[in-house]
Amino acid sequence: MSAAHVRACYQLVKEHDRVGRMADTQEFENFVLDKRQIDPALMALLRQEAPEKITDLGGTYRHSPSLY
Repeated sequence: MSAAHVRACYQLVKEHDRVGRMADTQEFENFVLDKRQIDPALMALLRQEAPEKITDLGGTYRHSPSLY
């Protein structure tokens, strides 16, 4: 499953699934997360599944911008 497909699915939900609630999605790019705030096993999985999206900045990780 491509990142573009996932993004399209989120857009579909954002546009059509309102049903009286404040359903909305947030897009996060270029945010920085302190390494102490994320479990090492979770980060290992993220780096395995999407290594191009994670930049190691020493004491923090940065979510890299999309290239599509």
